[in-house]
Amino acid sequence: MSRLPRKSAGGFTLLEMMLVVVIMGVLIGVASVSILGRGKAAKIAASRATMATTASMIKNYNLEQSAYPATLDNLVPKYMEKVPVDAWKRPLIYISGASGIGASAHPFQLYSTGESGETSGGEVIDYWEEDQPNTPR
Repeated sequence: MSRLPRKSAGGFTLLEMMLVVVIMGVLIGVASVSILGRGKAAKIAASRATMATTASMIKNYNLEQSAYPATLDNLVPKYMEKVPVDAWKRPLIYISGASGIGASAHPFQLYSTGESGETSGGEVIDYWEEDQPNTPR
């Protein structure tokens, strides 16, 4: 009687889980627009969800490569299917290192230019903004 090798237990990889989070964030954003009629707030929420997933992929890249990617293009295709865009269909702005908008001790900058498309002004949506208490949204 020959024994067949036992298959290893299957599970979800971190990449698959993060992809599910992105899809859920986009669906929630779209649902918010159609149900609540709060288009701008929904787009901001969807952009934040996209940035959170992108930041996770940047951190995964750093863990594997021991360096942060020079551009978001370096994440394609291993970490992401395509270069991420915000809810206004504009590419996210990524700067490796502590430079750019709100330069701080963070290892990279990641932000969306918001509805205006301008890098200056009050509509910039910064990934690290949530780390700061009492930040108006």
